[in-house]
Amino acid sequence: MNNPKTSAKPAGICLTPACVLAASEILENMSPRYHEIDPCTNFDKFVCEGWAEKHDLRADQGSSFTGTIMAENSQQILRHVLESPYPIDSQNIEVHSVAKQKIFEKLHDTYEACMSEGIIKEAGSAPLLGVLRKIEELFPASRPHEDHDSFPASLNSGQKGLLLKGENNLSKTMAYLTSIGVGALVTFDADDKDPDVVIPFVNAPRQPGLPSKEYYKDPMTVVKYAKTIGQVLEALLQEADPHSDFLESMRSHISTKNAELVEDLVVFESKLAKATPATEEAEDVTKYYNPLNLDETTALMPQLSIQYLISTLATSDYQPDKLIVGSPSYLKTVSKVLQDTSVETLQAYFVWKAVQAYAYKIEDDALKPLIRFNNELQGKDPDASEERWRTCIKVADNGLGWILSKFFIEKAFSAEAKDFGDRIVSDIKAQFIKKLKGAEWMSKDVRKLGIEKVTSEAFDSTGRHYDETGNFTDWWDDKTVHSFKDKAQCFIDQYHDFTVPNPNGEPLHVNGRLTLGENIADAGGLNAAFAAWKQIDADEPEKLLPGLQDFSKEQMFFISYSNWWCGKTRPETAVNLVYRDPHSPTWARILVSLIVRFIQL
Repeated sequence: MNNPKTSAKPAGICLTPACVLAASEILENMSPRYHEIDPCTNFDKFVCEGWAEKHDLRADQGSSFTGTIMAENSQQILRHVLESPYPIDSQNIEVHSVAKQKIFEKLHDTYEACMSEGIIKEAGSAPLLGVLRKIEELFPASRPHEDHDSFPASLNSGQKGLLLKGENNLSKTMAYLTSIGVGALVTFDADDKDPDVVIPFVNAPRQPGLPSKEYYKDPMTVVKYAKTIGQVLEALLQEADPHSDFLESMRSHISTKNAELVEDLVVFESKLAKATPATEEAEDVTKYYNPLNLDETTALMPQLSIQYLISTLATSDYQPDKLIVGSPSYLKTVSKVLQDTSVETLQAYFVWKAVQAYAYKIEDDALKPLIRFNNELQGKDPDASEERWRTCIKVADNGLGWILSKFFIEKAFSAEAKDFGDRIVSDIKAQFIKKLKGAEWMSKDVRKLGIEKVTSEAFDSTGRHYDETGNFTDWWDDKTVHSFKDKAQCFIDQYHDFTVPNPNGEPLHVNGRLTLGENIADAGGLNAAFAAWKQIDADEPEKLLPGLQDFSKEQMFFISYSNWWCGKTRPETAVNLVYRDPHSPTWARILVSLIVRFIQL
């Protein structure tokens, strides 16, 4: 196929302002030379070259696509909401109340506190140093500890092997770090099997230190990382209390020629990274869902008192019957690693985790080497930082997102827009149910249960394990599971064929198993949306867009969908995403989902 196909059924041209604007945007996104491009061999260029030519990445961006622009437009709306008084005169506000106004004021105060750069800069590293002093208090290592239940009396600086029991220093430190949002050694969350019952979920951290475990295999990256740690800690320690035994001890070690403490810290992290499950296993509910009782969990890593963490972090009357362990093998390995790790190294590790967690929350020159390193790892300008208001919008959204979304919807959407959105969702659901009824690879009983759930992710590699109420359960029979796995393997193989260049210029394959769930969701959602649109067009035939009469309406559906994935990604960021993102690269989502259907139309 060398040229676009014309519509089989001639239709009129839509010249309304909305149609003219839509046509203009699509033509700007497509290649200005699309007549010369064969979509069979270069479909992503065919639909997105124009977008790439007119959109540059900001210095602080590793990637961007059409969805990014839409998200940033939404951020602008949120900014207007948070920088304006309570919108009591808005026509879209459904119900006014004193309580609602107080909620808005909390949102506003959160945003304003984040935007108070002068106060934040004046505080400097003091808030972080306070955390480091607390770590020193909970986990001393530069002198013998008095609690003989926690450490042997002979355990001094540099010695190895933790003998920890009960409410020990390690457990106290882990409880403290967890309470302030610092992940270290293990993470704690809530079980997702039953949304009505809270059960502790103990798991390996997704990022041991570097963004993913694969980076520890790159010697150059590890050397730069170690240098960064040394620079940051040395700079921070210059600002620390000179009477602090711990900080003084670290200061002397950091200043040594070989920076042994930093080297030991990086080696320790690399051991944790090696023990961490592969990303695709960490995303696989059948691998990470391991129910164990308290004694069984404690036995995997006896140095850490899980009971103490539960009693400290939960309410006094809470006692779970079981826990969910994401990776029993990880806990066992960490237990062995701890036996051969000096207390001083472990203390430095806790300090570094706190530094990483707070690096973007405080303003201090001591942290600049870490920010530069993180930027360079993603191919960004080393000294780039996003505008403060963008950071503060994210702070408000992450902490108070459900509340903020209420005011966003009232600001951005009319009642008519909400009704139109509901209609689209309803039409797509109807088509999805229709497709389910005809899915011969599923058993009759599973099809019936699937119709009760009706979301495309119900049938991907993760969603198929959750029922209509959000409970984790095996509701598929063996026949359906086997049929699904056979079909899923095609997705795995197809996406695995896509590559991005690694730091050495060699091909790095997309992880077809890691991205399986999102790839299936893309295909399922797109097919249902296309069927829903076809039904609407049959009932109320749409006109063609001006300047795009070369294409059939069906082809325009897929061109429009492809425009959503038009984007740019820095090479370094592309590698980072392949390592840990369950989504395929945007250009791959265009090619696999659309090219065959487009050509056939």
